[in-house]
Amino acid sequence: MKYFTLFKKIIFTLVFSTFIFADFPSDWDSDGDGLFDNITDYQNSGSITSRVYLDGVDVGTAGDAMIALVDGEQRGYAVPTEVPGGLGGGYAFLMLVYSNQATGETISFQFYDDTTDQVYDVSETYDFVSDMILGNVVFPETLNLGLAVGDDGGDDCASGVYDCAGVCDGTAIEDCAGVCDGTSVEDECGDCNGDSITCSTIFNVDMNCPDVDFSTVHITGPFCGWCGAEDWNTMSDDDGDGVYSVTLYNIEAPFEYKYMVDNWANQETLWDDMADGASCAPITDYFSYGNRQLDVTGNGLETDDTYGSCLTCEEQDALSIGTVEFNVDMNGSQYPNSDYDNVVINGSWNGWNGWGITLSDDDGDGIFSGSAEFDAGTTFEYVVAVTGPADGWSGWGQQFGQGNCDGSNFIANVGEGGTTT
Repeated sequence: MKYFTLFKKIIFTLVFSTFIFADFPSDWDSDGDGLFDNITDYQNSGSITSRVYLDGVDVGTAGDAMIALVDGEQRGYAVPTEVPGGLGGGYAFLMLVYSNQATGETISFQFYDDTTDQVYDVSETYDFVSDMILGNVVFPETLNLGLAVGDDGGDDCASGVYDCAGVCDGTAIEDCAGVCDGTSVEDECGDCNGDSITCSTIFNVDMNCPDVDFSTVHITGPFCGWCGAEDWNTMSDDDGDGVYSVTLYNIEAPFEYKYMVDNWANQETLWDDMADGASCAPITDYFSYGNRQLDVTGNGLETDDTYGSCLTCEEQDALSIGTVEFNVDMNGSQYPNSDYDNVVINGSWNGWNGWGITLSDDDGDGIFSGSAEFDAGTTFEYVVAVTGPADGWSGWGQQFGQGNCDGSNFIANVGEGGTTT
């Protein structure tokens, strides 16, 4: 049996890092070898693997030590063994307890706490059985500290509040790795000592080409109740290149969002891009709103967006846009009226769909105006139409072509940028 127990001690030493430098009572290990001094005096042994707790907090540290006792006689000794993180981390005590009886003896324990430099009685006791194996590093026995040896039970701590190191009114707390007063911290993803990448998504929006004045840029969406300008969703341009960025953590796909400036002073309107065949704002009705969406998030994913457009600034520069203004004098006609109360322009640029461009007469002079952007250098045909309740607002109630009444369509030639009237 002696050889078997020694073999188990050798295995423990090979697998785990063991600490034997604590300033515990010298008679616990008189030769300082980290082993029970009187192994050869006993024929039988059994093992107990444990962790030590004070008020529910694991207090085992590298400088601690523990002994087993039978009627005040030392029968075992253990120093802390560092447990790999994958098995729970922290420290366990792997002890062999010795006896010359197969059964019938009661084992008690004392624990030296290096942090407080005190010896404590352990509350639990065990009945010795030869070759017993109690606990392991994954599922250890739980030993709870009682009073310090020589303590009469009085509490010298007026508040009765101890930190994880057992210090009255102390400030030490257990870190995320379970180490008292340790330095490990959780990252934004909730991982101990992580790099915050796994749950991060980085949003970048190019503000170099949008025709909008702004002071601050923000990301918003249903994920925050379409929130306004707050510190956490304010984007920054640290390198001054005109691209604003913000990192969000722990968001889930699909993720709907858009950009706005100065607490909703201006916001993206991408529905027109989507109506022209773009794909950057799939949440849209094609005439009043268009919102962006990510189908994948996390792992440091970065977006490459341009404010107010599905095109990059470079693509917009390469695609010159011209504006065409329409002015229609309706004074010599009977329109608009209660049957046809809207004036519109319909044309070939969108397949002759109704409600192409809605005109308005803001100053009441009978001249209805409106404008739209077209690719520079293009030509299209169009007509003037009135629509209303008489035609179910189809956009095609009554229509008018050239003034010579030959039924031919108007022709518009879009200039190379600028405005055509």
